[in-house]
Amino acid sequence: MTRNTVLLLLISGFCSLPLENLCLPHEYHFVNVAKNWTEAQSYCREKYTDLATVGNQDEMNTVINNVSSVYTGVIWIGLYNDANSWRWSLADTGYYDSGETKYRNWEDLEPNNYLGDETCVEMLTSGRWNDLLCKVTRPFVCSYGRNVTNQRYIFINQYTTWSQAQAYCRIHYTDLVLVRNQDENEEIRELVQGRRVWIGLFRDSWKWSDQGNSSFRYWKQTQPDNFYTNEFCAVATLTRTSNGTWSDRSCDQNHPFLCSGAPKSTIAPPTTNTTTKRTTSVLSTTMQISTAVSTTNLSPAVSTKTQSAHQPTPQNLISKGTHLPCGTGVCFCVYSIFLSIFFLL
Repeated sequence: MTRNTVLLLLISGFCSLPLENLCLPHEYHFVNVAKNWTEAQSYCREKYTDLATVGNQDEMNTVINNVSSVYTGVIWIGLYNDANSWRWSLADTGYYDSGETKYRNWEDLEPNNYLGDETCVEMLTSGRWNDLLCKVTRPFVCSYGRNVTNQRYIFINQYTTWSQAQAYCRIHYTDLVLVRNQDENEEIRELVQGRRVWIGLFRDSWKWSDQGNSSFRYWKQTQPDNFYTNEFCAVATLTRTSNGTWSDRSCDQNHPFLCSGAPKSTIAPPTTNTTTKRTTSVLSTTMQISTAVSTTNLSPAVSTKTQSAHQPTPQNLISKGTHLPCGTGVCFCVYSIFLSIFFLL
């Protein structure tokens, strides 16, 4: 059986001596095995650190250039839309009795995440709720009170975005209105007199599996769109026309995927029927870009954990990073121009 794995090593940022202590590599591992998003996440967490977080355009270009040399199609990355993270702007638990944070009054077929980014909530004229783009403008209702039993509602008949409404309520009152039960919902509906208004319920938008804070996005035009109403995971499309841009897909689809982080265990290299071709381009006396391609018939697994027949074998790495010897697959080391200048000096 032939197995292909791609390792991308990124070293970036300003570095001071001692170099090996302060410049830590950012490793990506492309796994050419089709899994759904949750299975891919579990695999990456078991073998490496997590599904990949992409921090900037340079990192994305490295993924595009190197993975595209061995694979064409879509791959999972670590970005997902947490559709079940609804919570109230007023987070203080002292304002809620048991179970009251879970009260919901959705309109039929809502929330539907229309166009892929509806993360704020309005109350409709009927009193039912609808998820909505946070940049839409609506009047809003603030809560005012210091405990669970002492709440007043203040209607602000001014059109603002959800974030602007939240900021206004927090400055002048307590917070955007919390709705804890049906009686409160009806009281607020009567207060606003047939207007659609913001309430304090919201959820997280797109975030990374490893809880990283990267704000970098590389969406294809018109994406995300949640076209089939269940597209909550992100893929990068590595084709000539899409050039690595991202789109949202159903998390149940099966695709290869990109992991990040160093391998958690070392797997002994294959012992039979292995041929290796290696080419090395020397950039300076201390730096190299090396590429190794191996075609391997794998012997039985030799780690303490039994590997299934469809799982790729992790690469063995050398942490010093002047080049990467590879056991199986395709490995790439990419270094910044700064490091070349550093060593030449």
